[in-house]
Amino acid sequence: MQTAETSKGRTEEMQNTTNDFVKNFSASEEKYKKYGLGDKTKYLPWAIAWTAFREKYPNGTYRIKEFENTRPVAVMDPSTGEMRTEFVKEKNLYRNDPLGLYCSVEVSLDGVHYENEQILPIMQHMSNKCMKTEPYTYITKNGTKTVEAASMNDINRSIFRCLVKAIAIYTGIGLSFWVKDEQNFELDIPVTEEMVSSMEERIEKWKLSSRSLLTQVNNKFGKKYKKLSEISQREYAWMDVSIDAYEKDQRLKALRAKMEASGQDLLASINAAYHTTFTGYEDVTLDMVEYMETYAQRCQKAVQEEKGKRVKKAAGKETVEKETVKKETKAVEETTKTEIVKKEESSSPAFATAEEKEKLIQRAALLKVTPAKLCAAINRAYQTEIQTLDALTKEQIQYLHKCLDKQAEGLARKEKLEKKAEETKEEGVIDAPTFDLPDFMKAVG
Repeated sequence: MQTAETSKGRTEEMQNTTNDFVKNFSASEEKYKKYGLGDKTKYLPWAIAWTAFREKYPNGTYRIKEFENTRPVAVMDPSTGEMRTEFVKEKNLYRNDPLGLYCSVEVSLDGVHYENEQILPIMQHMSNKCMKTEPYTYITKNGTKTVEAASMNDINRSIFRCLVKAIAIYTGIGLSFWVKDEQNFELDIPVTEEMVSSMEERIEKWKLSSRSLLTQVNNKFGKKYKKLSEISQREYAWMDVSIDAYEKDQRLKALRAKMEASGQDLLASINAAYHTTFTGYEDVTLDMVEYMETYAQRCQKAVQEEKGKRVKKAAGKETVEKETVKKETKAVEETTKTEIVKKEESSSPAFATAEEKEKLIQRAALLKVTPAKLCAAINRAYQTEIQTLDALTKEQIQYLHKCLDKQAEGLARKEKLEKKAEETKEEGVIDAPTFDLPDFMKAVG
């Protein structure tokens, strides 16, 4: 267990070590040369800092801090096919902050007690901009520049730079390099041409009025500026923040509409991604908006890709179904054609013989039915237009015989009725019964 005396002893030892090292390392050209550093060296390599640290503290060590970050993931619901957002927790060697990524390192003189935790942003080497998990852009005098997403190499480099920083602050080793790296920002110095050009581009981009912005600056700082080139860096910084706020509101409005259209809650997504409890959009930063824009684009891209896959799959399935239907239809047509041919072959009409036709004509003559009436009966029953009895089938011969049977019955009934009528007249009955011709006679006569 750490006591007050132990802590005090380590503190005094650290102060003595720092004083000695500042004298023997930071202020001595010989010490620089010992570690391979020249007079124009701008930073202290981590290997040299670590070597110097272990020379003084053989049991010294360091520890890299792990952070728990939440990463939004776009997932498609298999039952509905709609996209939803899930947030996955994972441990990383960096902290995913809305303003950018940073790492943290602690050092120990004895390998047991870790003190002096230091953080360091993960910076892009050329632009000196803080990196994020997703690429983003910023405006310069030479146009729009891109800060790429942080790679494992960027993270590793920042971790060891943070180690050098922790060693410098804890022991004084290489502290002079960090002093050289600090730059004082004079707020009252005039703005540069590049700064004016960048501001004009932003004003034009968002269709703002430079006169209105200058009026606000004059009211805020009690000045009488008429041109952007007259303002100082202090007023420039205030104006830049004001435009950032306007830009955030405009982009936030568009992003909210876009996410609400897809059934997503922007504020809930921000709170889940950044571990915040915002109830409104006042505290949402522009970096958060940029991140959520990228996230929305990823979600939209995922939805489009999934739709494309489903359309492609459906198209392939439809093609297979069409081929299957085509084959089945062809098989049915061939089967139907074969059955029709067989049926036609089996049901070809059998024509009546000359003897059968002669017998029909003779019977019709006895019943006082002419060949023309027989043809008319066939045409009515079979929807034909024959004029002679030469091409009658056996079926048609049978039909005409049935008609003649009805004709015979009709004639017999007629004779019976006529006879009864005569008898009735002889008895003096005025209203004699009437009779109708048989149906066959009506049909053909």
